[in-house]
Amino acid sequence: MSFPKPSRYSLGVRMENNILEITELAYLALSKQKNSKLLIINKIDILLKILSMHVRLAHKTHCLNDAGHAELSEKQLEIGRMIGNWIKELDENKMKTAQKAQLPFE
Repeated sequence: MSFPKPSRYSLGVRMENNILEITELAYLALSKQKNSKLLIINKIDILLKILSMHVRLAHKTHCLNDAGHAELSEKQLEIGRMIGNWIKELDENKMKTAQKAQLPFE
């Protein structure tokens, strides 16, 4: 995909930086414990939504053709599903841990 020159150094760079930050945060989340991990994954989710907005803007301004938009949107949806499942898994584990902590010891 090639952006027109004026957009390449503004919108294109923002999109690229967003993608890099999402990747870096995903690796960081892998090495953290549950509470920190959930915060990082929520930040990834927000950055993914911002990236989605940038992709739509690039398509509307004709920086991305239909094929490029479809490809990026498909990849974003897949990553979004992964992040959503990750958040759901951590929330379920958090609830199970909280329930165990409330049980009286016999």
